[in-house]
Amino acid sequence: MKAREIRVHNYRSIADQTIRLGDYSLLIGANNSGKSNVIDALRTVYEKDLKFDYARDFPKFKTDDQESWVEIEYELSEQEAETIKTEYLIGDNRFRVRKWLYPTDKVK
Repeated sequence: MKAREIRVHNYRSIADQTIRLGDYSLLIGANNSGKSNVIDALRTVYEKDLKFDYARDFPKFKTDDQESWVEIEYELSEQEAETIKTEYLIGDNRFRVRKWLYPTDKVK
């Protein structure tokens, strides 16, 4: 399974951004451009100890909505795709996982 796309919505300095990944990807940019915020958003998905804190992690600028989430799209091998219910697949061999960070009633 390979991560192929990351979408971050309303997390720190990121309003809504989609990042497409190849087999090898680099995250480069100027200082204060949001590289660490992308990494921290991913860490909130994968790490148990890093929790979303509204005061720290919700953007300080005006947003279109009050939702915050991170979505990852994965590409599966043929064998992996056979183990996933067809209704969860996007196309033949992809699926998405969205982790809701805010509002808390969607965080489950």
